[in-house]
Amino acid sequence: MMKRRWIAFLLVLLLLIPSAALAEETQPSSKTVYFTLSNDGVPVLGADGETVLTHVKVTVPYFDLGSYGLSDFYRYEAASFEEGGGYIGDEVIQQPTVLHLYIYMLEKYCLGLDDSECMNGSSDLLNQTPDAVMDCNGNDITGGMKALNITGSSCSMYMQQFWGHDENLMYYINHQYPLQAAGWGSTADYILLEDGMTVDVAMFTDWSFWNDGGAFGFFDRDEYYVQAGTSVEFSVLKTETIACEDGSSYESKPLENVDVKLYDATGTEEIDWIGTTDASGVVRYTFEQSKVTPGDYMLMGLDQNLGTSDARYAPATAIVHVVESLEPLTGVTLDRTSCELAPAEPLKLIATVTPENAAGLTYQWTSSNEEVAHVSDIGVVKTFQGGETDITCTVTDAAGNSFSATCHVTVRESVSVESVTLDRKLTELRVGDTLKLNQTVFPENASQKSCQWKSSDLSIVHVDHLGNLTAKANGVATITVTTDDGSKTAVCRVAVGKKFGDVNYDGKIDTTDAMYILQFTIGKAPEDMDAEVADTNGDGVTDTTDAMLILQYAVGMISEFEQ
Repeated sequence: MMKRRWIAFLLVLLLLIPSAALAEETQPSSKTVYFTLSNDGVPVLGADGETVLTHVKVTVPYFDLGSYGLSDFYRYEAASFEEGGGYIGDEVIQQPTVLHLYIYMLEKYCLGLDDSECMNGSSDLLNQTPDAVMDCNGNDITGGMKALNITGSSCSMYMQQFWGHDENLMYYINHQYPLQAAGWGSTADYILLEDGMTVDVAMFTDWSFWNDGGAFGFFDRDEYYVQAGTSVEFSVLKTETIACEDGSSYESKPLENVDVKLYDATGTEEIDWIGTTDASGVVRYTFEQSKVTPGDYMLMGLDQNLGTSDARYAPATAIVHVVESLEPLTGVTLDRTSCELAPAEPLKLIATVTPENAAGLTYQWTSSNEEVAHVSDIGVVKTFQGGETDITCTVTDAAGNSFSATCHVTVRESVSVESVTLDRKLTELRVGDTLKLNQTVFPENASQKSCQWKSSDLSIVHVDHLGNLTAKANGVATITVTTDDGSKTAVCRVAVGKKFGDVNYDGKIDTTDAMYILQFTIGKAPEDMDAEVADTNGDGVTDTTDAMLILQYAVGMISEFEQ
């Protein structure tokens, strides 16, 4: 009896261990990121009246967007950047996205809710209008709009209203325009949060910032270690606010005429004026011990037109650690030693020095093959064509100690899409029916094989990101699949509660229907003709070919129209 009990106990353990491991693998994750929000270049103040929303450290857990009525914006498994980044699975990724971050920040710092009221759908966020929205200059910038109003579709989400405003909105991830694929911007529902990520959000009265290549400035480092009493150079940069096909969205350029100021660690109290950046985007400052004691501070680069409709740049922010002494540099590493990318796929390499408070560091980034990839002075890699290159970061301290680290980058050859087809051109459903359409992209080794789906009338036929159809109401809708590069399309016509070929809607397909079409082709269509079901070969045109197919069907030469 005892032996049997032990066997039973071991069997239970064998069953429980895999289950526990699986539960651990699928457990929703939390991510810690840094959030900044501004309006016309002025930092926004939280609803608590104390928190300046610049470089705010916040931990965001995964929560169900469905509790806000936002299940259409779930994040699924996606194809690679090279393949267009479209969704390829139907299992929800339980990792918070930028949309999760926005919901939490809106509830906590725009509506002023307690944490217990946040991230569970109880706030009725989509129907709330904030009482007041203040900036750090003491101005009430309330726009009288909802805290959040979302339109669009999955991967094409549009925030029509945000933080009580209906203004021009931009957001950058890690100081760069977010891309899903080359030339295709990412939206908040698509971008997965990662630990340490910076999310900068800016609202502008005037749209001109977009044409001026503005929106965001940033320092060449997010953190500086500075010895009290020494002089330091700070560089302010910018990148384009467009989704470029060639990856130039990630090219950094110097930002001139930015006013740089030093604040306390919370960004609340101004400590000192640093200066204005020159044509190279550089400003120098001496940390005089009479003004700045050891501790943590916040650096801000501010638009000279902040608070007006002429503002073009959101605040650049960085943390400054002022210490009594700095150590000599002993080493540097990169966050990866090798990687494989597609042409125009972005990559930002992160260099970590040892010790973190090493003295007076300068960074030099180089690429061994500029025809394959270029690297900016902040470690952003821009890829051009297939091949290999070594990206090297060399760091030198004030004493001349120098160390290097290298990442080997392989850029895949790009293969263009030639065509896309669907397994059906026509199909007939009844209300409530479901059907999956399958696309095929040629050639098989095309770089971007993922696609976007669209229904001409969602009230008749709904289509999801995988091509699954649901018939909603009687009528005819066209389902279009488009390759992610936008170059190729294919369509399927879907009739719900109708039959293709039954153009007089009498329940039969016969010579009368063919005659209706012939009359249609000479401009004398009968009044009771249903033109929606006249295209029997799915070529998008109603002509004599469709009439001939109906005649062939009527005499039994074919049993169905091309499906």
